[in-house]
Amino acid sequence: MLGVNIRRCLNDVGMTALDLADACGCSKSFMSYVLSGEKVPNAYMFSRMAKALGCTMEHLMAEDPSHEAAQ
Repeated sequence: MLGVNIRRCLNDVGMTALDLADACGCSKSFMSYVLSGEKVPNAYMFSRMAKALGCTMEHLMAEDPSHEAAQ
């Protein structure tokens, strides 16, 4: 679910996975693993992802983010 929500947010803000990786200071391969659900970011990286996407960590973890308000 996390990867799906991050992809949705990437589309909403017009970013690519590479853009997000650069903004978070991680490799594109790590970001690909997160987006595919193969890896889970630690709390620090997760907070950087949310900040770069302009939303909350709660929004990224929501079961149905379309019903959550992005901040």
